[in-house]
Amino acid sequence: MVNGVKLWSDFHEVSIVQVLAGLCRVLGCRSGSQDRLADFLTDWNTQELTQIQSTFMDPLYASRDLAILQVVMYDAINGVNRQDNSFYVNLDAPAGTSLGATMAAAGLQVMSTLYGSNSAFTSLYNSQIASLGDSQTAIDQGITWGTSVANMITSYRATDGASNSNPTYTASGAQGDWAPTPPAYSSQPLRPGWATSTPSRSTPVRSSSNGRRVSMRRPTWPTSTR
Repeated sequence: MVNGVKLWSDFHEVSIVQVLAGLCRVLGCRSGSQDRLADFLTDWNTQELTQIQSTFMDPLYASRDLAILQVVMYDAINGVNRQDNSFYVNLDAPAGTSLGATMAAAGLQVMSTLYGSNSAFTSLYNSQIASLGDSQTAIDQGITWGTSVANMITSYRATDGASNSNPTYTASGAQGDWAPTPPAYSSQPLRPGWATSTPSRSTPVRSSSNGRRVSMRRPTWPTSTR
């Protein structure tokens, strides 16, 4: 852990379903304002899926980017409305922090970090902030908190090796090794270096007496599929 942030390599598999179930718990998944805040998350998910589709991102890298957004949202929300264990950021937001502003800021920062500046991201952020009825102090705290959680997690994820997972590959021709297949007979497999990247993983929740996650182990990938 560094400054309250557990390193990405300290965790085992993070399931999107697991994260969404946790988001349901911390948001409450009930009618009224909480439903409106749940729409904040699905709106950012839609933005990310649109970005993935428009850039023809491969499924491996897309799964990574989707996981980053879900986990940042979870830890940012949970820091405001502490109802469960954190995945990575074991810190709490200041009292009175706006949950909506937190989600809007976290979404904008993750998307801008992963995909660069985009007017669609800014427009969504502005509309979400404008819809809030919270005090300006609460909104300012939410913006600061959501942005900081996004920065902490994306900064660690930046060194996971995913960006170097698509090196030039030369088929050996040996039996059992990857080989080009019809109809395209592409000479390059999908991200042959993916096995060396750090997976976005987490152990099942096991809490200590103070409610914090304990007993983490470093994940490993097999070095060969042969």
